[in-house]
Amino acid sequence: MGNISKGATKIGFVSTNSEGHITTIHTKSGKDIWKTLNGDAKDTVLKVIPRDANGL
Repeated sequence: MGNISKGATKIGFVSTNSEGHITTIHTKSGKDIWKTLNGDAKDTVLKVIPRDANGL
């Protein structure tokens, strides 16, 4: 989605229905997303979690 004037990220994501059609477009500040993902809004590293043999 781009960056704000200070360089921080703007993040958007969508919700879909069972047919795969977009039903809702959400926008959040990067600060909110990073806090949700990492517990700290200043920790902006996307951590990769390896899948197990079952793909979970």
